Amino acid sequence: MIRKKTVQLRQFIGSYVRDQARAGVLPIPFQGAVRAITALPSAANTSIRPIGVVLGVERLLWQGVEQAYPEWDLLFANNRADPDRCVNEIIRLGATAIVGPTARRRHVVALRDSGVNILRLSPAPLPRLTYQGRHAHGYVLEPSTSWMSGRRLSEMEIILTNGSGFMTPAMRADAVVVASRIALSDPTSSTTLVISTSDKSRFSEQEPVTTDFKPLETGGLIETFEASRNNYWSDDSLDRFDAALGRASAVMTNNHPLAVAALLRGARPLVSRRLFLSKLNLYSNTPAERRISVEDPPLVSREELVAVCVLWAARYICEGNLVDPVDFFREKRAS
Repeated sequence: MIRKKTVQLRQFIGSYVRDQARAGVLPIPFQGAVRAITALPSAANTSIRPIGVVLGVERLLWQGVEQAYPEWDLLFANNRADPDRCVNEIIRLGATAIVGPTARRRHVVALRDSGVNILRLSPAPLPRLTYQGRHAHGYVLEPSTSWMSGRRLSEMEIILTNGSGFMTPAMRADAVVVASRIALSDPTSSTTLVISTSDKSRFSEQEPVTTDFKPLETGGLIETFEASRNNYWSDDSLDRFDAALGRASAVMTNNHPLAVAALLRGARPLVSRRLFLSKLNLYSNTPAERRISVEDPPLVSREELVAVCVLWAARYICEGNLVDPVDFFREKRAS
């Protein structure tokens, strides 16, 4: 039985690596290391690179995305571009469409109808690393669905669900280093933080957070942090979120992506609906739904979560350069 599971896991890993290679990314964890950005695909060093046409990314982020994925020859499209002309140009170039978080629905529909190969570009689950006054901003490129969608399993969930045992001692040691650096300090007040958004959701299961929550186990106040799902990764927004999270002894939300950032930093948010990684029993649900109780243990460790969501899936850029998260936290600030 054990041998059969081992064979099945190897088959899964083999097919996964082949699929990822076709998508233009390199799943280094299955080749012996988690710290993927220390070894870029060989195509990054040649004049022949796959062409990607990027839609739905703010102009201010274009340079960062280009630096994060040097193995791609990236072209950036304006959100006002005509969908049909955009699709025709992608087909003419033999390019891949890379759809960002602010892509217009009409572009997405046109791409789906055309049969063009589509990748999803999103801010990393932990969108920013901070250490000694420096910031590193993270991106994730996925071949099927964005981790921000609650409708289908993302590739990170697939790895965490089916890749049991993939962590080597070296991987775990690296994850421990990063987990300790991003861990939250003890809260400075007894506050329940409610992460909310004013955006209208495209998915029926993702509804706005109501304001009738009661403080949880803290006996303190409720603080509401509101940030758009379309630009919550800006430095100003993340500065405010970090400050609010530092005051919180409990975190609640329905569907905001920042719940994952809080989770990676050591909080265990209460979420009331299907959210990203909730099938892995990583969140606590409100008593009304009982799908995951506060007492249920998580199915993966925090180190495994950090290894997949921060060290493997994400690419981080600091001061114009790709940085390894482990080295980022070990490097001394230049005087």
